Amino acid sequence: MSVRTYNRSVRVGNWIEDICLEEDTVKDHLERRERGELLIQKASKLQGTILKKTDLSVSVDGFVHFGDHVMLMNEEAQDQVVTQTDIEPRQANALSVSMSESKMHEALKFSGKCDVSSSKHLEPNARNTFVICSTLSEGVPLGTPLVYGQHFCLRTLPGIGGDLMLQSDIATFQQSAKKSRKQLLSCVEETPSYLTHWKILSFDPQIRMETEGSPVPANQKIIFNHCKPIRTFVSSVTLWSVETSIRPVHPFYRVA
Repeated sequence: MSVRTYNRSVRVGNWIEDICLEEDTVKDHLERRERGELLIQKASKLQGTILKKTDLSVSVDGFVHFGDHVMLMNEEAQDQVVTQTDIEPRQANALSVSMSESKMHEALKFSGKCDVSSSKHLEPNARNTFVICSTLSEGVPLGTPLVYGQHFCLRTLPGIGGDLMLQSDIATFQQSAKKSRKQLLSCVEETPSYLTHWKILSFDPQIRMETEGSPVPANQKIIFNHCKPIRTFVSSVTLWSVETSIRPVHPFYRVA
């Protein structure tokens, strides 16, 4: 005759361990929520820091001026027909400051040396908005129109932007872009130097010499040129990421 030694209410196995693990998980979740370490909380913080919306300068006379807040945009390819299965036609993108994911959720502003990429996010924010500044040698007053061929510097926004300088240098074996192996483009915390000097050329090569010294119009195609290597920049197509790296070829940008 079989004797029933336990009923349904008797717990078997590692029941106390399972309860403790569940309680620890809930406790850890609550503690992380109080400290603001949950991923959803970190993502929401980005909207108030590096993804904070900004306002671009309004051009009254139709030209770009020193002190203006601008974006550098590369328009989408005119031909959007897909000819290869693995390669999509180039989409519109904007020059943007990048930050490592480990620092992105903790930092309150851009700091140190930051990479630069080409982002499909075209709304003005702290990442893709730059300030046109004069070089130390020229000292052009704010509000002066920027002219073709004139040296200038690009800074990120003060405060959240970190007031970083956009710079580049000649590519070497020790220092170059990771994917294109071309010259590296980055934003750094330093005083203006020749590595941070840029100039704008006319997009039309037929009138490039004639436009030298004339004001740069806003919302028009331009060639964004670095002064030292005498190279222009355009976004290169990479298939592994939403954002793309920057490499020098024959491009055009639009100053918005």
